[in-house]
Amino acid sequence: MSVNKEPLVIYWAPKSIPGGSNVGEWNMLYKEPETLFQDLMRNKEPESKDMSLFSCPAVSNRLKRTYVFRNNLKTTCHYDGTDVKNPSALIDPYGVGVRIIRPTNFKDGVCMEFTAKYIFFSEESLEAVINPPMFHRPTYTVKGTVVPASYDISQWFRFFSIEVQTWDTKGTLVFEEDDPLFYLEAMTDRKVVLKRFVMTEKLWSYAEACASVGSFYGKHKPLWQRYKMFTETRTHEAVLKEIKANLL
Repeated sequence: MSVNKEPLVIYWAPKSIPGGSNVGEWNMLYKEPETLFQDLMRNKEPESKDMSLFSCPAVSNRLKRTYVFRNNLKTTCHYDGTDVKNPSALIDPYGVGVRIIRPTNFKDGVCMEFTAKYIFFSEESLEAVINPPMFHRPTYTVKGTVVPASYDISQWFRFFSIEVQTWDTKGTLVFEEDDPLFYLEAMTDRKVVLKRFVMTEKLWSYAEACASVGSFYGKHKPLWQRYKMFTETRTHEAVLKEIKANLL
């Protein structure tokens, strides 16, 4: 059986509003990611040699297909969920927008969402996993954690929200500039390459349709049914064509 050795491409873009917003284009809020392997190698102990984690294929292969996405603007958020019906999340004058998106599912803490979002897509079937930055110590992880998630990014086109579940119901979260926000891990044995594209109005409309699919397709539909609709209507092909025409 032949083995595909070609790199697997993940296309990605920031949630930049086509034509800009009241504060202009958001593209500058999104730094280029790098692999977790590259990031950790800068702190490698030179004398570790053959005992290094980097020489273990079981570890290094995962590090090489995991990308680190970082914060580009310091954000301080003061949150209070003691009033369950009227929770609040207020940021200091400068920072990325943060909001409480739903009532908490736990006895303690609140769940908050960054208004800065990302979108990922691939030509081939690929399960992409969002993980908390476990190999780093971002300031915000003292107070909470990124909510993990996974989906096949070739069969769905929707913005990924950075959601943080806090440990306490009331407090202050600080996201320092350059702090890792989350890891994106590709579940494949092949080499992974990221390519950035520009979010166009057409791509934005496809993403918004996927986000609001529950309003016309029914809520709580399992992912496999959404994937089926996405591929059978050839929306996958339409999205991919538009992405390739707008690569950076």
